[in-house]
Amino acid sequence: MGILLTVLTGLSVHELTEGHPVASVVTFFSCLVVLGYSTWLGGLIGASSDNFRLQPFHDHIEQGGSVVMLDVEPDSLSKLMHVIAQHIPEAEPAGRSQRLDNPFKGSWILKKHS
Repeated sequence: MGILLTVLTGLSVHELTEGHPVASVVTFFSCLVVLGYSTWLGGLIGASSDNFRLQPFHDHIEQGGSVVMLDVEPDSLSKLMHVIAQHIPEAEPAGRSQRLDNPFKGSWILKKHS
């Protein structure tokens, strides 16, 4: 969204200041301000909401539960699950995810930290 707003701002300011000697400088700085503001705002929104990997477990964590996330190679997964089951019998596997992060995965309704 920030890049789209920056491009629209740049095009608008360029059209408004076309032919003026400092048009390129004004356009550059207006784009810089819009991009900086949108980056700052996006960071605040991201920092005040749950990670998309934690969203499915939000209620469990709110009730005092624990979530342990492990990054393991697929060939050692069964051995690790066996060891965990021996030491922590109440542990339940809750799912698997992709290796690559997708920032658009998860709910569009942000859950706030408590």
